Amino acid sequence: MRPINAEKNALDATKALLDFSKVRATKLGLKEALEQHPDFPSMNSLSDVLNNWQIPNLAARLTPDRLHEIPLPALTYLTIDGGIFATLRSVNGNVKWLHTERGWQEESIGQFSQKWSGVTLLIEPTEQSGEREYIQNRHRAFLRFLRIPFIFGGLLVVLALLANWVKYPMTRYALYYLPGLLKLMGTVVSAMLVWYSLDTNNAFLQKVCQLNGRTNCQNILSSSAAKLTDWLSWAEVGLFYFAGGLLVWGIGLLTGDAAYVQILYLLTVLALPYSIWSVYYQARVAREWCVLCLTVQGLFWAEFVVGYLLHDWPTLTPIVSISIDRLSVFLISFVVIPLLWAWIKPALQKTTRYKPLLREFQKLKYDPHYLNGLLSNPRILPPLFKDMQTISLGNPAAENTLIMVISPTCTACRRNHLALEKVMEMYTNLYVQIVLAASPHTEDTAGRVAGRLLTIPIEQRARALDDWFALGEARFAQWSRAYPPTETNEESTQQLRLHLRWMELAGVMQAPTSFLNAVELPRFFLPNELPRLCASFTNLGIGQFK
Repeated sequence: MRPINAEKNALDATKALLDFSKVRATKLGLKEALEQHPDFPSMNSLSDVLNNWQIPNLAARLTPDRLHEIPLPALTYLTIDGGIFATLRSVNGNVKWLHTERGWQEESIGQFSQKWSGVTLLIEPTEQSGEREYIQNRHRAFLRFLRIPFIFGGLLVVLALLANWVKYPMTRYALYYLPGLLKLMGTVVSAMLVWYSLDTNNAFLQKVCQLNGRTNCQNILSSSAAKLTDWLSWAEVGLFYFAGGLLVWGIGLLTGDAAYVQILYLLTVLALPYSIWSVYYQARVAREWCVLCLTVQGLFWAEFVVGYLLHDWPTLTPIVSISIDRLSVFLISFVVIPLLWAWIKPALQKTTRYKPLLREFQKLKYDPHYLNGLLSNPRILPPLFKDMQTISLGNPAAENTLIMVISPTCTACRRNHLALEKVMEMYTNLYVQIVLAASPHTEDTAGRVAGRLLTIPIEQRARALDDWFALGEARFAQWSRAYPPTETNEESTQQLRLHLRWMELAGVMQAPTSFLNAVELPRFFLPNELPRLCASFTNLGIGQFK
């Protein structure tokens, strides 16, 4: 039986729960939110993400006699298949629940109880519940959905245009097109093999490869037999063979030179011993099968059969017909593909390594020992001066205080401030005071913006700062007209000097810098993580800083 992907199961079950509850959420947004959680795919991670989306929820351990009382739908944890999440839809004599890979299941309460751990996540959505960036993520998901059809559609258009130039019309030479079709299929399958060797966590490729208990592409591809050298695998050699052959076949089609296909046939014959060895290794040594590898071996033999039909095996004509021009085409075609791959491969490796590293980094960030050490050592900050005017956000009576030092022309400050805006819309237990890091000189853009912020009415300053970061530096004139000054430049200059003096006493040397309850936060903590950090203060029993 094919093992269940725990992360995909948690994602699919949670998405089904939100769909049945009519909560606006995209799978893309949910996936990104869950993958950023250090405990994913635990029940705690699902609960935290739902809380961030303003979906009230409660994790509880129930007994079977309580199933009739709970609000549905709900998320349950079952002990089958190594432990899976399942969406509970109805309890009416029988229990109807969703297995994320086998579909809907219906059974008696007794049968269900045998596989149910009792752990259940209950939710009670409100009108405010849902994904904050629902519309944007729907557009992103739609564009991603169109990506593959667009690529294949573009290829079909290119092939249709090339059909007007070829010397061998398909209506008369249909058999000639079969080698090209096989080369194209081989290129796609080999590319999938190479991709799987780079990204073993790819859910689609896992589904293709792990058909049952005896199929496991990962074990085959990670074995020493799958590598020609430390830096070159047989999967990559297969990609070079098929992609280079496809390029040669296309040139032969355009030039009307059938000798190219004949020479490619000789390469196919040379590749057959490898296919026999590959099947032997999987059957007798590894005792496991790689579905994609077997597909490649099948394509080798399909090419051999097609070549036999085309060229009346055996023939020596291709050897005689090799010329300098044809040899040049072969060399260019079979060299350009490895060169392109050598250029692309490092970037792909970095991309596939990024997510696992990010996940491990998230776990390190929220390690209890690290957080305890970080949050229990607040800085001794100077008090904000009596006459010093800061830009304030949120509730002054909140339990947590955040002091942010920002510069109006700093890109990271802009990014953090826009993200903080979204956090403050959802989280009310935080009071923010903004200190401006800007020169009082009017020749400096940051100084002009900060000066204008400090000359307008106090109640407008937060909105003005939001608008400044939303418009950007290029629209200073438009922004300044929207917020005419009500105080003198001398007063704003004095205020900026107070801001700079406070930064000097606090030892702040750069922007952005943030202090949460007097604790200086490392820059790798993002604004959307502030609610979780505030909760950590409470959990650790650390006194609040005011």
